[in-house]
Amino acid sequence: MASSPHLASRSGTAQGSARSVVSLTTVLLFASGAAAQVWLYASILPLLFILLISGPILLFLLVRGDGLAAEFSIFTRMLAVGTFAAAISAYYAIVLFDPYQIASDASSFYELSSQAGPARSIQDLQTITEGAGAVVLWSQFYDLASILGFPRLPYIGISMNVLMVAMGSVSCLRSARALYGDDKYRFRRLELFFSFSGILWLFAGIHIRDSVIFLAVAVLTHVWVSYLSRLEKSKLLPALIVTGILMPALQLLRNEFFYVPLLVSGMGLFALNFSRGRGDRRFIMLLSMLLGVALLIVGVVVFGSQIEQLFLLGRETYGTLSLEEARSGSLGVSLIIDQILPVRLALGIPYLLYFPIPFWVGFYDTSAVQLFKSVNALSFYVVSGFALAGIVRIALSRQLRSPAFVFVSLTPLVLAAAIALTSLETRHLGAFVSFFFLVGLVPDLRNLADLRLTRLALIAVVATLALVHLAWFALRYA
Repeated sequence: MASSPHLASRSGTAQGSARSVVSLTTVLLFASGAAAQVWLYASILPLLFILLISGPILLFLLVRGDGLAAEFSIFTRMLAVGTFAAAISAYYAIVLFDPYQIASDASSFYELSSQAGPARSIQDLQTITEGAGAVVLWSQFYDLASILGFPRLPYIGISMNVLMVAMGSVSCLRSARALYGDDKYRFRRLELFFSFSGILWLFAGIHIRDSVIFLAVAVLTHVWVSYLSRLEKSKLLPALIVTGILMPALQLLRNEFFYVPLLVSGMGLFALNFSRGRGDRRFIMLLSMLLGVALLIVGVVVFGSQIEQLFLLGRETYGTLSLEEARSGSLGVSLIIDQILPVRLALGIPYLLYFPIPFWVGFYDTSAVQLFKSVNALSFYVVSGFALAGIVRIALSRQLRSPAFVFVSLTPLVLAAAIALTSLETRHLGAFVSFFFLVGLVPDLRNLADLRLTRLALIAVVATLALVHLAWFALRYA
């Protein structure tokens, strides 16, 4: 039984076959993205490579049949969306000479990971990059592609990004299934959230490491949601194992993300306090006490100095980059970066959620990164309205204040606060976007009260951001 069975659709109708859920939109997105890449790279190899690496997963989902129709649908949609985003980024890089892709983070990551020659150890790479694990992983992709006869061109790494984002979307849908049951209505909304998420376009289409971080966080989220939605002891062990594995893994992928598994598992333990009448109460109390002490020891004793350095170096390292973005015409960083902690939190979290302001600055920039961030700002206006309505529903409903729903509603806010205090980089918050999507599924628009609440939340978000944009005009042109 899902944690809130009243939320699940009880229509009783069987899902359509996996083959029937590939929409015309998905086909057109994939076809146009693949065709554009074939033209830009003057080769059919980009199309062949994405089909080669995604084929086994597509075959698995097809063989499993109707039971995974929703997973097949969202995987194919994000495969198509990612291919389309990769075509956009290729156009910006090849035709418009995108500075971010040619002479910045994406370029350096490509140069490090695509080089042929003797394998380099993580220890050696850590002397030149803080994402040594990502370089080693992508180097394996390039080496394998080279063995298969593909050239070491950026579409190899970017195609792997597309695949990982698509896999992350499947993991998020599995979390939604644990929360809401087999609710196709909510699955379709989740697919829309994913389809229009500009930050996921960025993760899929630009040669950066964030796609694998997004996938790792999506898997971490899923194992904790699976446990918290049922409170079955058999589901606790996978959650603890994945948490333990991802502690060192995320640190190798992005050094400052070592705290993420600790924070997520800590929020999971906090959410257990809302398990009234659910599960084995004595076991839950013992688990909360023992794991809480263990997390405190690990966090303070093992990572204490690193946490302190994270807050100091994160602000210094990413502050310069954020200020450069602010100079391009976006409002916010210059007003936030040097503020005291309470002000930085109060202003930093909304900045992370709705950057850039004004939203249109990326539409006339020469970088695909800024374009995707502008698309993300618009899409998140809608997502945050749904999420706000979902948080209100959870807060007001005793039945919804279960461990799983408390976990998915509070964790993204805590993670946003952590990033606001460190890097203030919107791309870093994107790794946790699945949390916002999951809580944004709570409102059931088939219910009149939920429809009114969601409409009110959307109006509040849009009206507030309209005022912020007016403030931008006043500051810019006064």
